[in-house]
Amino acid sequence: MSCFAGCCGGGGAPANIKAFFKACETGQGWDACKKHCTPDATFAAQSEPLADIITLEAYTNWMASLATQTMPGCSYEIHFEGFDAKRSVAVFFATFKGTHTGPGPCPPTGKSTVSHYLYAISLQGGKIFAMTKVWNAPWAMRQLGWAPGAAAPPPLPIATTRGQINPDAGLKFFEACETGKGWMACKEYCTPNATFQSQAEPLQFNTVQQYTDWMRGLATQTMPGCGYDLKFAGEDRKTGTVGFYALFTGKHTGPGGPVHPTGYECRSDYAYFIHFDTQGKIDSMVKVWNANWAMKALGWQS
Repeated sequence: MSCFAGCCGGGGAPANIKAFFKACETGQGWDACKKHCTPDATFAAQSEPLADIITLEAYTNWMASLATQTMPGCSYEIHFEGFDAKRSVAVFFATFKGTHTGPGPCPPTGKSTVSHYLYAISLQGGKIFAMTKVWNAPWAMRQLGWAPGAAAPPPLPIATTRGQINPDAGLKFFEACETGKGWMACKEYCTPNATFQSQAEPLQFNTVQQYTDWMRGLATQTMPGCGYDLKFAGEDRKTGTVGFYALFTGKHTGPGGPVHPTGYECRSDYAYFIHFDTQGKIDSMVKVWNANWAMKALGWQS
């Protein structure tokens, strides 16, 4: 049976989860968000500024401070909204836009960030009991002048035109890519010039062909035996997009990495958002991943 069985069919997240997302992202804090959540709802993020935040109450209040004090006037643009009924998980993929003009970790820099992120929201009895955020915080922090290093340019526009979604092709592509079969196995699902983008430092590729061949090297040489635990599969017919959220597990035992094999292991959250054209072919893809977190776990970065 397809992992899309029982998914939303493009209808998006339940209304109360949409209301939670809006309240959280517009800085309304826990007082506005708590009616949608269990009292002890948990939060997790493999993201440096958020590593010590373990409750949804604390995170929504952190967002309230960010949105009303540090970056007043900040905004977001949703690119994908889906619900996996089989797993009772809703996913939102969006771009955050904000300028540092108020109090924060340093005096106001006047610099801006345009930053991809996702929320994976787990439901129980219609209430949120857990949420995971995937966000490459160091990427955003360099844009804001909060961390040393050159800031990356703003991302390319993300395709949201209504295409002909092919969920089974999306799943087959995902499985072929993640098991290291490379472009030769993936290209039948894609247009020849399918584009790729990611706000992740090792992944500054422009095409899906380049990315799938990079994954082939990672899965067959650098981390043989690596795998993934799929936590969400869904579609957003409004934007012609299929989404997958998963946990990658791998150990650096082979060649091809930035250093000699370390023997270290990483468990890393990530997501793919795959857009289809009007002929049912993948024409673009975005990966959301905090590469810094994974590279530190692998001993590739201090």
